[in-house]
Amino acid sequence: MDLRIFFLPSLPIHKLNQLPRSPGIYYITAFWLVFYVGKATNLRRRWSGKNHQRYNQFKILAPFARLHYKTMPRHRIDGYEKAEIDRLRLPWNQSRVPDFYGLVGFFIWVWFWIFFYFALIALAARIAFLLLWQR
Repeated sequence: MDLRIFFLPSLPIHKLNQLPRSPGIYYITAFWLVFYVGKATNLRRRWSGKNHQRYNQFKILAPFARLHYKTMPRHRIDGYEKAEIDRLRLPWNQSRVPDFYGLVGFFIWVWFWIFFYFALIALAARIAFLLLWQR
């Protein structure tokens, strides 16, 4: 994983109207994972409204998701996007857009893991507290 992606400018889903009107590459990320890379000749127009094919998946991740972007000249975006897709082999670039039931399954999967990790953290904190309290 290329951590430089996470240092690019980024916005949460409810602020996508603040994207620049420039051409560039964008990455959908959540939980320090990159799910999708795409290109746009106008980043703001590409994400205006709810017409992007991955918008519903992005929205499910909304509390944790961000859209990282990198502006660049229009003549470079096609090659750069293809190189990033080949290099990163991201799950959403390699799959079709899910239907309603696929989104429901994705929602359940995401939130199951969120609760699972929070439960592990709570358990670890409880064990650490008990170990320290016993001294």
